[in-house]
Amino acid sequence: LETVAATDPLTGLANRRAFNQAMHRCFAEANRYQNDLACILIDLDGFKRLNDTLGHPAGDELLQRTARVLEANCRCSDIAGRLGGDEFILLLPQTDMVTTGSVARRIYDEFMISAKKLLGQTKLDGQIGISMGMASLGQSEPANPDDLISCADHAMYLAKDANKTSIVAHQPGCTESRPR
Repeated sequence: LETVAATDPLTGLANRRAFNQAMHRCFAEANRYQNDLACILIDLDGFKRLNDTLGHPAGDELLQRTARVLEANCRCSDIAGRLGGDEFILLLPQTDMVTTGSVARRIYDEFMISAKKLLGQTKLDGQIGISMGMASLGQSEPANPDDLISCADHAMYLAKDANKTSIVAHQPGCTESRPR
């Protein structure tokens, strides 16, 4: 029952409640031992169009494929979660922004390959992508776990505004959660 209560039923990743608990624990531990902690917020681009064009089973399949890509690029100490809809989040303990960027790039590349396999020769080929925002304790200097997520959220929306299907690192001094 505990596992069911902490798991997103579609993707098998941590659900929002379980992720938030892990986030608070990891944030406190990182501060105590003066380690870095990175967060990647992920949003699928064109997901509504996919559901509207190919149907919800295809959308569910893309969410499941995304979860497998995230799991394949996580260490045992990392935490992958589904925030809801087409948003995912990764927590990378003891990880700096350079390494986080490498992880994000691998995820991006593998996601694009997996999405292309799913979409094949449909009219959506090339229209589905992924936007990612990255933040870390060392670079973003958040006051609490929610601030770390807000920094990654801010960077993700910069990625969506700039080009969609891109990766953006949070820059110190950016405090708005969503630039609009």
